[in-house]
Amino acid sequence: MWHAFVNNAYRSDYNASPTLSSYGAQSGFSLLDAGIGFGPADGSYDISIVGRNLLDKQYLISVSDVSGTNPFRAAAGAPRFIGITFRAKL
Repeated sequence: MWHAFVNNAYRSDYNASPTLSSYGAQSGFSLLDAGIGFGPADGSYDISIVGRNLLDKQYLISVSDVSGTNPFRAAAGAPRFIGITFRAKL
């Protein structure tokens, strides 16, 4: 039995800094995920090819004030990912 999915998640403008610094300003963006897979109707196993952040959008998830010499440190969101998943019932 084949299955597929497509998901688009929109995130509106936000500030990724706890101090609301201008360095933490993040414009709105969309993340596109998709996948296709196969497994028997009884659900005993499933194998899928999945893709996350398919458009490889670069975005901030946090910005913090670290020290006086290096005032800001940022963490980026996950880059594009393409992989295979296998699930089985035990």
